Amino acid sequence: MIADPRIAVTGIGVVSPIGIGVREFYDALMRGACAIKQLPALTNEGFVNTAAARVDFACAGMTSKAVAMAVVAAREALAELVTGACAGA
Repeated sequence: MIADPRIAVTGIGVVSPIGIGVREFYDALMRGACAIKQLPALTNEGFVNTAAARVDFACAGMTSKAVAMAVVAAREALAELVTGACAGA
């Protein structure tokens, strides 16, 4: 067992409502994109504020959507680390 395990990933991975991947996210930011909209499903849940931004993301084979998004972002960050250049901006 390693006495002092350390991990340092020096890449970027993005999964967001306005873009999945650094390039898509960056381009959306530069266009001034906004993913916030009214989500009627939140009203049904009893929330007062129904404005939100949703990440449209398929998570086939993963245990949860959150895990799937984390895996995608981590893979992108590792790929950037290997190539030595930002895949996006």
